[in-house]
Amino acid sequence: MKYSFWHRLVTRIMGYCFLEYRQPKGFTAPCKFYLVQCKEHGYYEDYAHGHREYFICPKCRKDYEKPRR
Repeated sequence: MKYSFWHRLVTRIMGYCFLEYRQPKGFTAPCKFYLVQCKEHGYYEDYAHGHREYFICPKCRKDYEKPRR
């Protein structure tokens, strides 16, 4: 997805930028989706997780969850 200059600028300054409200499957109400920048993988879209409202990069999560031998 292509993001506007404004979205990318705010993300670089603040670490995240509000995009829109969406209602993912299994959710009872819409939630805010943000543009977030991962230092390793670049931009991704996510909603704030947990009470502390943190973001999880899906590629970093896959790397972390790989079975270790």
